[in-house]
Amino acid sequence: MQKDYCFLDRVRIDRGINKCKAAFLDVYSNDKWKAISCLNDSRITFPCLYVLANNIEVLNIEGFLSSRNKCALKIKNRIQLRSRYYYGEDISANDKRAVYPVYRWIFETGHEEDGMDDGYEAVMDAVVSVLVDIYKDNSILPAAADMIFSRNRKGHYTHDLLWAFFRSSTPEALKLIAERICSSNQQDADLACHLLNIEAPNAGLNLEDRQKQYQDYLKWLNENAQSLNFTGESFQYSSNPIICRVKQEGSE
Repeated sequence: MQKDYCFLDRVRIDRGINKCKAAFLDVYSNDKWKAISCLNDSRITFPCLYVLANNIEVLNIEGFLSSRNKCALKIKNRIQLRSRYYYGEDISANDKRAVYPVYRWIFETGHEEDGMDDGYEAVMDAVVSVLVDIYKDNSILPAAADMIFSRNRKGHYTHDLLWAFFRSSTPEALKLIAERICSSNQQDADLACHLLNIEAPNAGLNLEDRQKQYQDYLKWLNENAQSLNFTGESFQYSSNPIICRVKQEGSE
């Protein structure tokens, strides 16, 4: 089923970012309030708000945005001001419940367009981190895993996204990575094995052999799921981080 996009998103998707900006400014030049209404359309996506953020600032119309859109732009600006090192640490207890739906909206409407630019990826990294680490929302893990492998195929930065993903500290995260062992894309299979600290399948391995390797890993994971210790190691500090280890009997 085709998604029900708002006017500005439809222009952006069909004709590109620059045409979206031009369309917004054209509407604004003729009717400021109609342009603001377009921004506050309930169907607008975060990617659309993101590409129009500079226009919104220059026109000084932030104050007319919906509360969700104001909050989303505030989150975006905080993240980008702190480069890739903002992970929601200054969210107060009172604010947590109020801003959670905004983080969800950013992710739900924005994760499929991850890769727009470095700044956008930094926002998505932090949003994943906040949802997983602060809100314990592991429902986003499948989509976050897709982002990881998509970025890797493009040669984009993945270190912070991987760190955020594994903050879930769940066997489910490992299973989602392991699924790529069977990928026909060698880059996917290589990254999956690297992350899981197992030998990467040879490019010549057929699908049956890859599936066996995948099943062997799942068997190991199921046998050790209750004894896993997620280390917190990441690619920021090591080219070969050990994501998790099996706790030794008698160890803390």
